[in-house]
Amino acid sequence: MDHLTQEQINNAMTKTYGTPRNFLNAVKKYGLGAAVSVALISNANAADVTATVDVTSVVSTITNGVTTVSSIGLAVLSLFVVIKIFKWVRSAM
Repeated sequence: MDHLTQEQINNAMTKTYGTPRNFLNAVKKYGLGAAVSVALISNANAADVTATVDVTSVVSTITNGVTTVSSIGLAVLSLFVVIKIFKWVRSAM
């Protein structure tokens, strides 16, 4: 799907919007870029794409980051608790 022919684009537009008037109404409502993108993505052109996106590195990065964020959050929460306890004990004296 590196290069689409004019015929493929015309077929996608016709399949999505039906008539030129419907396309123009979509352009007025959403803008040209959005109207063309919807037509090209929502049709058979999207079915031609068989490659899958490898997200394992992203998931592992997020998973590793969760432990770091959790430990920082726990440290901050502990600090708040210690401050509250200190103020509570100080007020009791």
